[in-house]
Amino acid sequence: MKIRITLVGRSPLLMHNPRMVDPEYELCREIKALTAKRKKTDNDLQAIAKLEWHGGLYHNGVEVVQPTSKIKKCLVNTGKITRMGTAVQRAIAFNNLEEPLVYDGPTGIDELFADKRFHSRLSVGIGGKRVMRVRPQFLTWTLIADGFFVPDAGLNWEDLEKIIDHAGFVEGIGDGRSIG
Repeated sequence: MKIRITLVGRSPLLMHNPRMVDPEYELCREIKALTAKRKKTDNDLQAIAKLEWHGGLYHNGVEVVQPTSKIKKCLVNTGKITRMGTAVQRAIAFNNLEEPLVYDGPTGIDELFADKRFHSRLSVGIGGKRVMRVRPQFLTWTLIADGFFVPDAGLNWEDLEKIIDHAGFVEGIGDGRSIG
């Protein structure tokens, strides 16, 4: 059965692309070269922030996107509360690996970075220390994902609807889910 799931953000969506842990990723190399300096200039700090923001953004080169794997993980983790996580895992599949994020703002990546509404500056704990991190932030957003629901996989339609309704409050997607 075809399904369409629409997620409407009730709290800011913070992005932190996992490619930022890859030491071979070019932006990580550039950040490392800057953070290795003992004395950082204001320009160094601004360059680090820009690289972190760009590295954390999910995009396909044309538009801002969110991986559907994040939606599925959110639903599976919500299903685990009622011991239906495995059934959710088996019963839902999405058509695409990523879907465009719908938000009110610039569509170009450079224009989006230039608009400070789309920046989150938070201190995070790393190795027992607090450091400032800059992440892409979307205050209002919507995500629409088309896919398939297999009712024979051990999950009925009513349970799926409940899981979807509770998923945003229970689990959420993106970084900073607990700040909303």
